[in-house]
Amino acid sequence: MPPVYWSSCLMSARRFLQLDVFSPRAGAGNPLAVVLDAEGLADASMQAIARWTRLPETTFVFPAQAAGTSYRLRMFSPQKEVPFAGHPSVGTAHAVLQAGLAAPVDGVLVQDDTVLAGKTEYIGAPSYAPHTCAPLYLQEHDSRVSYRNIWVREL
Repeated sequence: MPPVYWSSCLMSARRFLQLDVFSPRAGAGNPLAVVLDAEGLADASMQAIARWTRLPETTFVFPAQAAGTSYRLRMFSPQKEVPFAGHPSVGTAHAVLQAGLAAPVDGVLVQDDTVLAGKTEYIGAPSYAPHTCAPLYLQEHDSRVSYRNIWVREL
């Protein structure tokens, strides 16, 4: 799907995609808006665009800043900036690859780091009880995002 160019009298045109993450059909996945060229957008403009899309999350793609990374990402809900969310990260990675904005290095696409700091509720020590042998299942969803470095070890 070609990008839509979003514009108003207050800001310049931007490449914009609306995706259905985790689904090959429109309207069946997790909705996501991706602004592919967010460089120069103010925080208030990004928040206004996120409100305008009326989707759970809108991501904004910037050039990478840290060495060894492929791109930088910020995400907003209609109400506020969000430090991290799963389907927006996966969907944006797909959009960045499809748009040719970044390429994997040694098979890995790296988003600039996000530091998540905050209070975590302590729910008690984990229990490491033996369990029966069972297969490990991964959902692939027919995308170019691959799973590397998955280790299964005995506890």
